[in-house]
Amino acid sequence: MPLSFLRSNMKKPPVEKKVKCPECEKLNIKSEAVNFRNRWYCTDCLEKRNNRANQSNDGWDELYYYIVDLYGHTPTGMMFQQLGRFRKPPYNYTNTGMMLTLKYFYETLGNEVMEDTGLGIIPYVYEDAKKNFIQNKNVNTFNSEFEYRPKVKTIKVMPTKHNGKKDPIDFALLEETDE
Repeated sequence: MPLSFLRSNMKKPPVEKKVKCPECEKLNIKSEAVNFRNRWYCTDCLEKRNNRANQSNDGWDELYYYIVDLYGHTPTGMMFQQLGRFRKPPYNYTNTGMMLTLKYFYETLGNEVMEDTGLGIIPYVYEDAKKNFIQNKNVNTFNSEFEYRPKVKTIKVMPTKHNGKKDPIDFALLEETDE
């Protein structure tokens, strides 16, 4: 038998296909990677990606509807652009944080909503609003954990001593005052 025949009939070990993770750009064996939207991720990278996506989506509905209530119309293109910019570095603001900042600025501080101004006030007030929110949360936590216990003090009063004698009433004095 020719040697070439044996080589062609021998089974080669299966070669695992390698895929590149779009996050870390590391090559992984396809069987160990996770498919998400037609892309192959490392398990850790997919988890990080989902956490980032959840962070940007958390509170979006509340922020959106608060802006609608505040301005009386859906957010403009400029507002969407500002919100997108505030979610990225150097700001890294959350949707919930931006909504609470707007509430703090307009409701707590009592500033008026001006049309066509956008949301540019957020970076200037975000830290103050955050401090205010944390302080209110701490006060509410303290108040909810507080249990009022009145202090009971027992006071002993010594009775006054009466000799059993009462001072006589002078009726003559009473008659004089009636006149």
